Amino acid sequence: MVQRASRDYVPTANSASNVTMADVIGSKSDADTSGGNSIYAQTKETMARVAFPPADSAFNNNVGDVVGNKTDTKNGNSLVGLHQQQLERSTLPAQDTVNNNTFADVIGNKTDTAAGSSLFASIGSIQADIVVPAQNAADNNTFAEVIGNKTDTKVGTSLIAFHQQQLDRSGLPAQDTVNNNVFADVIGNKTDSKNGTSIFALNQQQLDRSGLPAQDSINNNVFADVIGNKTDSSAGTSIMSVVRKLDAQTSSSSSNGTFSYLDAGAEQTIIEVTPLTAEIVHGIWLDLVNMTQDGTIKLYYKIDNINYREVDSWTFTVATDSDGFFIDRSFGFGATQYKVTYTESVDEGAARNIPFQIIREKKVLT
Repeated sequence: MVQRASRDYVPTANSASNVTMADVIGSKSDADTSGGNSIYAQTKETMARVAFPPADSAFNNNVGDVVGNKTDTKNGNSLVGLHQQQLERSTLPAQDTVNNNTFADVIGNKTDTAAGSSLFASIGSIQADIVVPAQNAADNNTFAEVIGNKTDTKVGTSLIAFHQQQLDRSGLPAQDTVNNNVFADVIGNKTDSKNGTSIFALNQQQLDRSGLPAQDSINNNVFADVIGNKTDSSAGTSIMSVVRKLDAQTSSSSSNGTFSYLDAGAEQTIIEVTPLTAEIVHGIWLDLVNMTQDGTIKLYYKIDNINYREVDSWTFTVATDSDGFFIDRSFGFGATQYKVTYTESVDEGAARNIPFQIIREKKVLT
């Protein structure tokens, strides 16, 4: 009991002790933080800093001095005083004022006349310039007079009047008219026939000349006859026929299959080609994965169109060469037979399949 009573005592003013809660809280007689360091002393210091300043105070010691007093005038330097200055600058000016001190003077008053110098006065002057003029007015003082009135006729001088004149000139002419007075006469009428002289009539003539010809037509009267029909065959004489003929003679293709190298051994033909036209062979592929013995690959060509002559040969070694064998040559052949053969060096002991592929491109000899 004695110990708790000692902790509840009221400390002396501005006590520097920090032994009990009473020391931390402080005494009502504590001075501000310049004299004491208790919560009570610091509270008094805070109250002193937010004290309400007098009107137009020049002090700058605390937030209250910066914010100011509601009675501050525009002569003060607090936030309230500055707002008073701002309010004075944004006051509505008198009609047609010549002052140029604030934005309000530049903007002006809604009662400003066209004689004033503010933005509002200038707008009034512009509005006066765009008043719709009378019908067919001859004046040329404003843009409105240049543009004109919607009731202006073709006898006027405004833009509206000129449009009226243009409409008069662009009336649709009669069918097959021979007049040449306005653009409408030159362009013509959609009902113009190919006998007319207008652009529309000339188009009718062109359409007549460009009609699609029949399949393999031998006519040569218009471009359509020369170009031909999409159904033209290679037997025709049109450009389409010639293209089909060239396509048939120059297309690329591949010949592929699988040859069974028989157990009989010796040289056997893997593939023999009898081309219908001249062609270029861009490479020959052989898949020798099934071969168990070394062998020889040969290429033959009937140069005289009768007898096969060996052109080239290659050896295949099972132990070292890749199973996929590529004859990396580009051969040009006429419409004459050629073939590729394979010969085992040692008996395979069974029939072996050899897949193959030849890349061929047809050519036209001249």
